[in-house]
Amino acid sequence: MGRGLMVAFGVARHEIIFQARTKLLFGGVVLAVVFTLLLGYITGLQARRIRHIPVGLYQEEGILRTAALADNEDMLVTQFPTSEALLEAVRNGTVIGGLIVQSREGGGRRDLRVVLDDAEGVLARAAGAAITREVVRRSFGAAAGLLDLADEPIAVRGLDMSSEAYPLQVMSPGFLPVTILMSGLGILGFLLIRERSGGTIYELAMAPVHRIWIVLGKLAASTIILFIQLALVTLLVVYLFQVRITGSLWALGLVCLSTAVGFIGLALAASALFRSELSFRLVLGLPVMYPMMMLSGITYPVRGMPEALQRIASVLPLTWTTSAIRDVFFRGAGVGDVAGELWKLSIFSLVMIVAGGLLVGRLMQGR
Repeated sequence: MGRGLMVAFGVARHEIIFQARTKLLFGGVVLAVVFTLLLGYITGLQARRIRHIPVGLYQEEGILRTAALADNEDMLVTQFPTSEALLEAVRNGTVIGGLIVQSREGGGRRDLRVVLDDAEGVLARAAGAAITREVVRRSFGAAAGLLDLADEPIAVRGLDMSSEAYPLQVMSPGFLPVTILMSGLGILGFLLIRERSGGTIYELAMAPVHRIWIVLGKLAASTIILFIQLALVTLLVVYLFQVRITGSLWALGLVCLSTAVGFIGLALAASALFRSELSFRLVLGLPVMYPMMMLSGITYPVRGMPEALQRIASVLPLTWTTSAIRDVFFRGAGVGDVAGELWKLSIFSLVMIVAGGLLVGRLMQGR
């Protein structure tokens, strides 16, 4: 066992030095940081509150004491003489949306109808939200002072929901499982394929120890490299994106460790099966990586998906990881609170390591 540990340590040391010399270590770290910054920038850009949206208003004369809409930081309001004129302005793109206020036929009640240019997508939704907010605010304000509508809802987690950075802050804990998926499965898996094509893996098979120690050495090296990347991504999330970790760092570390080991084991198993990088990319790219990234709750909440997709997401290891990491960041979770996810991730890791070890062992035997 002592000799096996020494061989495993030597293999791990060789892997780290090799990646450092060939710039793979530097490239992986830079890729994780650049990806986090780029995705964070794009997310923040898309989440920016749209200001000064051109909207229209047709309000039947004498129906209200004041105008139903007025200029504010969200919208610029143009009055129209008729509802038909407002509808035509929306159709030709002069305004993105508008509000029609008129009496209902045959009664004294009033109709308020929002009009939107449904070809404008996000801009139209922003216009609809701005009009609705203003109508609600003015409706409560006209209620004889009996009710006051607060400017913002109560945020029980302490995040500033009015901030333009809020969507980025909510999403940024998901950068950790993305890093594990991309580096653990997408990058480190190529190393064994290169060793296989260069014959290095068969030279390692000649070492006078059981092959499991060689596999453990590779696993240890890949895990260390991946944790360096995760540490840098966590620093970016905490200090650049201003997301506070409210839970246990031990829980966060255990979740990341079990996930990393599982995906590295999967990468070892897959790279032992495929002879070329192209086949590795084709099989693990579109069929595995992208669906897992889209369905795991990183970019879109699982509870908002159709029921069929929720069932698929519930069996994905990355979903367990994302859920546990979000609990640690936002809900103050400790090790006990994420025990369910840890158990499932531990089983996943064990299965993948056994499968990866067996397949790499067969590869080293020349089969």
